[in-house]
Amino acid sequence: MSLLHEAELRIRFEDRLKAEAILKALEPDNKTAPEGLTVEGYVSDSTLVVRVRTSLGVGTLLNTLDDLIICLSTADRCISDAVQSRSDSS
Repeated sequence: MSLLHEAELRIRFEDRLKAEAILKALEPDNKTAPEGLTVEGYVSDSTLVVRVRTSLGVGTLLNTLDDLIICLSTADRCISDAVQSRSDSS
């Protein structure tokens, strides 16, 4: 029996729409996770919740969390830049 490691990220955004957009940006990576690793996410109000579970070791958990945080940060920045560009051209 292998040990299960798990973590949950909760990130509050300014609105539900942005949280949902960022969740959608993460979906392609989550669908290709190796066996023994699951990444699930959902939005509650304006909070993005991402749960990571793995039987592959704590190192895999930490690396996955690090990758998720980088992807979340990039998606957040891209969406913010797009919104800013759109409002600048109005």
